[in-house]
Amino acid sequence: MDLSGCASLRIVDRDTFSVCSALQTVVWPSGLEEIGSGVLFHCRELAAVDFRACQRLKKIGNSGFARCSKLASVDLSACASLRIVGANAFRQCEVLERLVWPPSLEVIGDH
Repeated sequence: MDLSGCASLRIVDRDTFSVCSALQTVVWPSGLEEIGSGVLFHCRELAAVDFRACQRLKKIGNSGFARCSKLASVDLSACASLRIVGANAFRQCEVLERLVWPPSLEVIGDH
C-alpha cells in the first residue's frame, strides 16, 4: 500500500488497517505526524514498512505494529521528529531482528 502520494495525510487513526491479512508493504507519506494505536495490528503478511519520508512523524501509538509476524526490519532513523513510541508497538513481531531508532526519541512504552 503506497500512501506516499497522500501529502496532506497527517494522522492514521486507531485500528485503520488492523488485521489486513494480505497487506505486505506500506509506504508512508511525508506529511504523516501520527500513527494511531493498532493501525497495523496483526497484519500477518506485512514484511516492509517505509518510513523514509516521515520526517514529521511524532508518535507511533500502542500496538501500532504488534503481531506483524513477517516484519524483520524497521528503520525509523529518518523520523527526525519522532518522540513517542507507545507500549507494545512491536510486540510479537517474531522475526524482527533490526530496529533503528532516531536520536529524537524520548519515550518508548512498556513492551
